[in-house]
Amino acid sequence: MTLVSQSNIDFHILLARATGNILIEILMESVMKFIHLFFGLVQPSYEFSCWHVSQHRAILDAIIKRNRSMAAQRLTEHHDSVKKHFSEALLESATEDYREKSSAKY
Repeated sequence: MTLVSQSNIDFHILLARATGNILIEILMESVMKFIHLFFGLVQPSYEFSCWHVSQHRAILDAIIKRNRSMAAQRLTEHHDSVKKHFSEALLESATEDYREKSSAKY
C-alpha cells in the first residue's frame, strides 16, 4: 500500500470518526476497503493523486475554519468528482478488456 493510499484511507476514517457516529465510521471503513481495492485495479495517475490530496486539504481547511457550508460544499464536490473519476476508469477498463478479447478472437 502506498503512502498516498494509506493517507487517503486514514483521512476518510478519521473524518468519519470525528462525527461521533459509530455507524458512519463502520460504513466508511467498509467503503474505503472497496476504494483501496478499486484504486489497486485502476492505478490512479500522479496528477489524480495530487488533485485528490488537494481536495482533502480544502475539506480539512473548511472544517478547521468551522465553516459548515464550505465543508459541506467541498465534501459534495469531492464525492461527485471521485464518482465521476471511478465511472470513467470503469468504462476505460471495460473498453480495454473488450478490445483485448475482440482482438484475441481474430
